[in-house]
Amino acid sequence: MSIIDSVHRHTWVHFVFLLGCVALALFLEWPTSTTEREWNWSCVYKLAWVFPLPYTVLTFLGLLVPERKHQANALDPEHARTLHVCTVTKGANLEAVQRVQKEMAYLTKQPNIRWTILTDENEFTDNLRKVIIPGVHLCVTPKSFVTKTAKYKSRALEYFRQHIQLKDLDFVLHMDEESILDQETLGSCLQFVHKNNFPIGQGVILYNSHNYFKNWLLTVLDAIRVTDDLGRYRFQYNWAHVPFVGFHGSFLLIRGDVENKITWDHDNSANLTEDFAFAMKCWELGYRCGAIGGVVREVSPNNLFDFVKQRRRWFIGILTLPYWTAKCWALLWMLGVLTISATYFHLLFSIFYFYPTPIWISAVSAFSFVVSIFVYAYGILIQSLDWCRLQQMSVWQTVAKTGWHLVLGTICFPFCPLVESFCIVYSLLCRPKQFDVINKA
Repeated sequence: MSIIDSVHRHTWVHFVFLLGCVALALFLEWPTSTTEREWNWSCVYKLAWVFPLPYTVLTFLGLLVPERKHQANALDPEHARTLHVCTVTKGANLEAVQRVQKEMAYLTKQPNIRWTILTDENEFTDNLRKVIIPGVHLCVTPKSFVTKTAKYKSRALEYFRQHIQLKDLDFVLHMDEESILDQETLGSCLQFVHKNNFPIGQGVILYNSHNYFKNWLLTVLDAIRVTDDLGRYRFQYNWAHVPFVGFHGSFLLIRGDVENKITWDHDNSANLTEDFAFAMKCWELGYRCGAIGGVVREVSPNNLFDFVKQRRRWFIGILTLPYWTAKCWALLWMLGVLTISATYFHLLFSIFYFYPTPIWISAVSAFSFVVSIFVYAYGILIQSLDWCRLQQMSVWQTVAKTGWHLVLGTICFPFCPLVESFCIVYSLLCRPKQFDVINKA
């Protein structure tokens, strides 16, 4: 049983811990709170903590609600399905491609599974051919391939769809070049393919497969994405079953009829975030989605500049999509800058001046602040426990190492919001002119 499955069995712990922390924060804030209808100018900047509520409430609900069981339909033996595993790479990072092939070589011996490494025709193609192991198929998108709208990664995915002549009942598991799928998670994917009623599925992604905590700050910055999967995305896949939060481009399982209906050459396929654009099309057409058990392990960016470019591509891509849902998520992300600014201003200002705060503002700010810190700490905890298990550490070694990682996370916490805020400002001032491919060695 994976660490994720173990966590989902004890969701009540999240409820007790989070509300306990909120009560503690409110208790500490109580001397500066008032039950009277007192309004002062400090309440204006303190209201900034209202902005994250849609995110923090949805995250809280996702962590709180229990696993939802759905009745599975057994597959008719006459309708055997093929699972296509599609790993997308530019070809520049040969080390990552070789590492993934070493970890996932077992796929080449699995029946009804076809593993393909997809790339564009470029200066790296010849070197990439040399490292492909037997049983893995290399699909090269030629420069001559023409699409109506699709650009960047969407263009390659559309060529792949046409090249393999994807059947309606087959599935495609989309993976990034550094994504590692273990045999336990493969079993969950196959169960989803053969017994699930949903045409689209996704699971949790961890960022601990290589050089975990080599860079403290980058590791902690990516920890929020893990809790995001266990919070917002879990609520989407386990309860809502509509992709209003969007998709990740990796560990994304899509049935052939959905891809053939929408294609990767749709009207928004020139967007920088092909995954989110595809999710919006799925929602528009009424396709439902479900959760996949297990985890896929990936790698955080190598350096801070690559991290900023990655976040910039996501933010601008979501912001420029012609959907109100995308605009709302981008706006909430942007308002995070204002929230962080207000937090630091409040910490400095309250040292010299005292203004009482209405109790309801204190309660909202305490809840949002606690959840915003928790998403980093919880992501570190989950990844570290999983990493220690992979390293076959003893219980005491696991406790010591996980505790040390949480200490490092505490050191980095104050800097994470500043980096995230800089990413938004940089995105608005220096918009990307192309699809930035970052190197994850």
